[in-house]
Amino acid sequence: MKRLFSCSAALLILLCTTVLLARPGVLKTKSGETYNGEIKDDGDSYTVTVDKVDSQIPKSDVASVSYNDTIDEEFSQRMAGLGPKDAEGRVQVARFAFDNGRNDLAIQALSVALQIDPENADAASMLKTVQAQQGMEQNRQAAAANPAAAQNPNPAAAGTEPAIPVRLLTPADINSIRQYELKPDEDIPIQISSDLRRKFAARVGMPLSDFNSLSQMQQLSMIMDKGDAEMRAAAKVTRDPQAIMDYKREIQPMVLRNCATSSCHGGPGGGDFILYNGNDQATTYTDFYIMQQFSMKISNAGGFFDSGQRKLIQRGDGAHSLLIEFGLPSGEAENSHPKVPNSSFNGIFRSRDERLAQQAIQWMDHGLNQIEPNYGIDYTPPTVSGTATSQPSTLP
Repeated sequence: MKRLFSCSAALLILLCTTVLLARPGVLKTKSGETYNGEIKDDGDSYTVTVDKVDSQIPKSDVASVSYNDTIDEEFSQRMAGLGPKDAEGRVQVARFAFDNGRNDLAIQALSVALQIDPENADAASMLKTVQAQQGMEQNRQAAAANPAAAQNPNPAAAGTEPAIPVRLLTPADINSIRQYELKPDEDIPIQISSDLRRKFAARVGMPLSDFNSLSQMQQLSMIMDKGDAEMRAAAKVTRDPQAIMDYKREIQPMVLRNCATSSCHGGPGGGDFILYNGNDQATTYTDFYIMQQFSMKISNAGGFFDSGQRKLIQRGDGAHSLLIEFGLPSGEAENSHPKVPNSSFNGIFRSRDERLAQQAIQWMDHGLNQIEPNYGIDYTPPTVSGTATSQPSTLP
């Protein structure tokens, strides 16, 4: 009886420990990435699950880990330490909450800041940003609960402004992008089950021991080359490739600040080129994919062999990509951004030599694989009109 009790107690402790291993929170890497999801401590690494996508991150790459329960405590302590008239201090606390994925707490702090100082421009501007992010997350959750409604929005039911359908890439889509953007020299954990190894080796007529002797990257390369669609999908790349990490650190912040806002391509005014404003995993990869697929015909082609098509993300020729061209001031680019009605927009960069522009160019020329991959993704970009097109109506 005592032995049975001891075994039961041990099992209970084990179960409790397992539950504690996965906790909601925010993990930040030394390279600037932010993961907001379920965090599990694996000893030498963390596994973060975001929108059903697992990312394995070595502890040596981690800058900080904050769990939601500790964020609540920290938020309360910071708010309690402020004076009754300290509006700016509450804006700073709101930034802390927002950076840690807690829009609810950020809105709480900003609302109090605006009660203290209704003219505080920083608080008003940040509140709009946080509310837009919160609305985006609510739309995504609603889309997950009712996919049919998200794919077939009813603009009339939403009021005077047409609704923007929430169409985000799936975990399988994200894995496909990771596979094709991975470079041979990258050391990233890849999950290839023993069953998949056995099936693939049998498919290609290779001794299983020979296949098992290969590196994970070599195994993945062979599966991508000679495996079927089911085999390719079963090989999981558990972290972002360097090209996506660079996108998150250097390109995405620029896009979110200048392009994916509610008054631009993140709202009804974006017409038939829509980007989502958010930095969660699914939104990040969806925006990357939409930008990667976008192209349009230009008026001044470069010669007989120039097709006249330009891509927003132009691998190997970033300086002439639409991302750079449309980001330059009017008159500075070969193909200036179309005029935006009722807007003072005049570019993101001052010149191609500006640091931000050069970061984007270097990323397109050297960060991404230079041969544009076919991810095999079945995805229709969202549009306000409901009909996909490659022609932008406002700034990119």
